[in-house]
Amino acid sequence: MSANAQQAQTGTFLPHQERHHTPKIIAVSLIGASMGAGTLSASAFSVLLPAITQTYHWGQAKASFAITFEHWSGAAGGILIGFLIDRFGIRRTVLPLALLSGIILTLIKTTGSDIWQFWLFYALLGIIGPGIAPYSKLLSGWFSNRRGLALGSFGSGIFLSMMITPQVVRSLYNAVGWQNAYAVLGLASLVTLPFLFAFLKDPPRSAEQKTPSLPGKNLYYALRTPIFWLLFVTVATSMFVDQALFSQYVSIFLNKGFSLNIATSLLSCVAAGAILAQIMVGWLLDIQDRPQIIVPFALMAFVGLIVIHISKNPLLLFMASFLLGLGSGGETSMTSYFVGRYFGLSHFGKIYACLYSLIAIVAALSPPAIGWIYDKTGSYSGGLLLLEIIALLSLGGFILLPAYTYPKR
Repeated sequence: MSANAQQAQTGTFLPHQERHHTPKIIAVSLIGASMGAGTLSASAFSVLLPAITQTYHWGQAKASFAITFEHWSGAAGGILIGFLIDRFGIRRTVLPLALLSGIILTLIKTTGSDIWQFWLFYALLGIIGPGIAPYSKLLSGWFSNRRGLALGSFGSGIFLSMMITPQVVRSLYNAVGWQNAYAVLGLASLVTLPFLFAFLKDPPRSAEQKTPSLPGKNLYYALRTPIFWLLFVTVATSMFVDQALFSQYVSIFLNKGFSLNIATSLLSCVAAGAILAQIMVGWLLDIQDRPQIIVPFALMAFVGLIVIHISKNPLLLFMASFLLGLGSGGETSMTSYFVGRYFGLSHFGKIYACLYSLIAIVAALSPPAIGWIYDKTGSYSGGLLLLEIIALLSLGGFILLPAYTYPKR
């Protein structure tokens, strides 16, 4: 049987075909997601939050509701985007949304003293931004034998952006102020559109069809299974911790008495650990067939969180930030992989979007919650203690995950 005939019959690629497509498909996914308006705005928020609150005296909790509204609107928009990519394809969904979200990010510079304007811009970014679901399906459709490595490489690119962006944003803030920093980020997002237009291609039709070798369950089936809700609780608690930390990370260390330069460097250190975690987890996914490979990463995140809470030693804090990045990067890289291995690919977009949207609704509560604790107490200690308890729940959930339902290929 020829390679093309086998691909048409199984809906997957042979190893040498995957290697041929690897550079272009991963590159377009990396650039599209890492330079997307949602990724850039999330990376910028923690750095710019002190300046924003100082300008308008909104308070940490009040300003942090921007992240909450972004995730809540993204939960609704994510479900819609999941249906759109399953119905119309990835390319026809992503390109117009990337254009609109880049424009919205640019317009944040027009924010005035009325906080609803700031909230509105972030809410629009959530509902219009394509997010990572289309690129996760793109990679899952193109790759089978090397899917874990492909998804890991993709995730590393997102965290590479999150490592570099805080340093760029800090420089932009010092040079042109926080409003213009948002405008520059928006323009940077728009610059990637010609590349996406030229190279973003949907997987071959055969790779998205249901086949006997890799059947897929629909959303209704997934919602009735215990594994869906175990995944929801496990990943939602993990992301609750991550969202709280990353939105307030710079402020946490400013509160400890560190300079803005050191605080942003610690945030970049988290992203550096996450980059390594993405590659490590991707490699482990391809050689191990057990979901518990993620448990050591969750444990590292928990240890890093404790050190961040109790220590003021710069060296220990850099090490803890790196551990936190290893843990959070490993955990977040698994969600799309879990969906494909537990429910198949036939309805991947709908199931992933529904799961991720439910997770986002819960996780989005954490930035204002931690901000509120800070506003009331003048310290992040109570908020960090709460996050440690929630991180333990997530660790327990990862330990309880059952064996995969579907094979790798």
